[in-house]
Amino acid sequence: VVLRNPSFEASGVVAYPGYIAPQPIDGWTATGDCGVNRSGEGPFTDNGLAADQRGVLFVQHLNAVSQELTGLEPGAVYQLSFAYNARSCCDGAQPHVSVTVGGSSVAEIDVPAVGNAPFATTNVFFTATSSNVLLAFAQTAGGDATLLLDDVHVAFFRSPEVRLSISYDPEFGVIRLAWPATAVGYRVEIAADLNEGFFDSG
Repeated sequence: VVLRNPSFEASGVVAYPGYIAPQPIDGWTATGDCGVNRSGEGPFTDNGLAADQRGVLFVQHLNAVSQELTGLEPGAVYQLSFAYNARSCCDGAQPHVSVTVGGSSVAEIDVPAVGNAPFATTNVFFTATSSNVLLAFAQTAGGDATLLLDDVHVAFFRSPEVRLSISYDPEFGVIRLAWPATAVGYRVEIAADLNEGFFDSG
């Protein structure tokens, strides 16, 4: 999925201290105290090793950034990956990132500062509800908390081949279906009559 300015390099070197919002951050819509710092130069990127190149987005206080994802296949599963960290100075407030896609929560993460280590990374999955959905990252912790983001990507997810096991329990007269937890994106459908079509079993 094409994501505009996924590693926050398009703004170049932003004048100290790096605030851009409420003006657009190339490709992203931001509210309040948001901007771009170069990794290691601060003042917000005061720790950690950025995941991709030098630009890092910072979201300070109770603010958010978002971008519309387009061209998705409704019902298909997608993988969202991103790198994250926290500013380590000031009042020690730890940020919390709330990630939503199309208004639905896909991740809630408390974000500690990584120190001298690389930024933390995560992968989350979501099912597209329409061809265009809004991806949003919000910093929701109180105090002078600052979230750092880098290397955001969205890709179509194809789950590995899944082996379905079927067993019969004669004592209770039931059939048991089982599959591995890695089978993301599949669903079980049932039909009372093959001529009437299948529907989601729930």
